[in-house]
Amino acid sequence: MIDRIVYFLYSSLLVSGILTGWLSQLGMEYLFVIILLSMFMYSTYTYSFKKEDLLWLSFILFSLSFVIFMNIGSDSTIGAKEKFFQLIVTVLYFFCGVNCLNNRNLERFCNASTIYISIIVAIYAYVFVFVAGSDLSLFKVLSIQDGNRVISDYLLLATITYPIFFIKLFLGKKDIYFILILLSSLFCLSLGGRGPFVFLIVIISIAVIKDFKKHFNSIIASVFFIVILIFYSGIFDVFIARFNSISNGDISLQIRFKEYFLALESISNHVIFGSGVGMSGIILGYGDVYAYPHNIILESWLELGIIGAFIVFLAYIFFSTHWLLCSKFKLEFWVGLICLFYLINALKSGSIYEQRYLAFYMGIFVYFRVHKKTLKDK
Repeated sequence: MIDRIVYFLYSSLLVSGILTGWLSQLGMEYLFVIILLSMFMYSTYTYSFKKEDLLWLSFILFSLSFVIFMNIGSDSTIGAKEKFFQLIVTVLYFFCGVNCLNNRNLERFCNASTIYISIIVAIYAYVFVFVAGSDLSLFKVLSIQDGNRVISDYLLLATITYPIFFIKLFLGKKDIYFILILLSSLFCLSLGGRGPFVFLIVIISIAVIKDFKKHFNSIIASVFFIVILIFYSGIFDVFIARFNSISNGDISLQIRFKEYFLALESISNHVIFGSGVGMSGIILGYGDVYAYPHNIILESWLELGIIGAFIVFLAYIFFSTHWLLCSKFKLEFWVGLICLFYLINALKSGSIYEQRYLAFYMGIFVYFRVHKKTLKDK
């Protein structure tokens, strides 16, 4: 019973970002902070530390110390405060990830996460179809109440749902949980998010190419299934329309390129030491607020200087390539590809300080690396 509760508490962390706005409306925005702190304390208390853990512990301690040091010379107050808070949350997620599969099963964790996601998607689908009339623009308008986002960004829903679908797809069991996460993924796709779906296809392709013969029949079936969806379901309509908008001058892309230019200009003037924590908002013209140039390499160099960029680059190199060496240990390989999914996504969206879901899966990956000799391949 306790073990099942722990599964659901760890899994609840994955959907915390989706529920934040809704909980804020109810005055319960700190609920997941309490859960996160509880699971962090549980993780550090129950985790069996080994000498191999000293490497990542030292890396985290050094990174936190460096960010604190870079905050000293920053002219930002509000942005820096919020970013440091998000960084602490991200680190706590990493610790929870390291311990969430300690003496537990990856599949059961995915199943628990699928239950949460399916409930949320069902609510989203109801609002989208019956309230917004399947109008994405109206759905976005309904997501904002009194200036606050009640329904989280559909891209966030996709970045949480797709990795779970990826794991269930390659674990081999096509059970009710697989059907639920498949339906949830199709709903995310129908909302038109381009980036997360393309990145999902990238990691699926890598996994398939690695063992093409084994997955040949699945490839044929998947292609047939996708063709049916494209021509007869309408699920891909918004997705295709958003890709067509690129050639017509996509406003979101124009904003991104403008932010990239401003970030590069600031970096050229502060190559070594950066501009300080939280300065992205001021430099990008938004004021002293939580903002970022939608690329964590640019953001880290912009705010933390060349040393900060080098730290992020090292993490990128390790988690973007180390799955190549994991062919003999399947779970580590799959989780490594999920880390790659989030890392690619972070090159076009999100802040380096709030990569909590990436940190969570990085923690799982580190757990597999440290305990590789004692874990059985599943």
